[in-house]
Amino acid sequence: MRKMIYIGIAAVTAAMMSTPATAATLGHGTSSTGTKAVSGLLTPGEETRLHGALADEDTNGGVIADYNGKKINLAEGWQGAEVCGEDPDTGKAKCWDSVEESNEDAAGSGEAHASAARGSGRKAERSAKSGMTAAARPAAAPADDDTGDDYTDDATGDGGGTTAAPDPAEGSGPGSGFISKLYTACPANTVCLWEDAGYKGRMLKFPTHATAKTRHLSEWGFRDKTSSAYVNRPQRGVECYDIRTGMPDPHLFLGAGYSLYKNFKNYDYPWISGGGNWNDKVDAIKY
Repeated sequence: MRKMIYIGIAAVTAAMMSTPATAATLGHGTSSTGTKAVSGLLTPGEETRLHGALADEDTNGGVIADYNGKKINLAEGWQGAEVCGEDPDTGKAKCWDSVEESNEDAAGSGEAHASAARGSGRKAERSAKSGMTAAARPAAAPADDDTGDDYTDDATGDGGGTTAAPDPAEGSGPGSGFISKLYTACPANTVCLWEDAGYKGRMLKFPTHATAKTRHLSEWGFRDKTSSAYVNRPQRGVECYDIRTGMPDPHLFLGAGYSLYKNFKNYDYPWISGGGNWNDKVDAIKY
């Protein structure tokens, strides 16, 4: 009898330590797009790797963000900001008073980079034309500084204008650009977390990186606050973790493919760790 009990406990433990690929048997919710949010427990090896990744990303007391011309420690509070996140261009933390302000800033930053790239391309083209013209002239010909085009050497390289015209806004809906309405406020190629269900309340956002990154949300002032999420990118899902003391760490895997997760109360929390749901339990994410 004791042997049978032992075997039963071992089987349950093995099931509870399953990876995201097999954890569907542990209970799950379904996102608005039909992508399942899979809940389970990390294995000892996965837990070791998680804690090592968090240690590597430790900011020693909190993330320092730019907000209205000052520096704030997000671990100590957002000081009125409604949106915070990592700037996709600089990699630095930044906060804004509203979703609209955040996305306007991102759109302007993206256009500035595009304009600079266009300017560099045009200057390179002018230089190439100049070199070709000089090479084609006879040796006795006088020097000529004219490159043969009508562009001026201005900062943007757009033919003399001081500012480049912005690109037209993209349409709304999953996978679209900068639209400030509920979940579509989350920019393309971004992972967004909201403090309230239904994509409401304060929003924390992270851009897509070439390699996966792990963030401890306490350093961003967002530990145990996530109630909804949007994985606004076609590939690479997001893994959420609840870091426990003296127990295996539960995790919740959110699939990619422009997947909506409207209410974390819909996603079962492992019963061996107390049961209930995942609302306000996320301590860290890997995205």
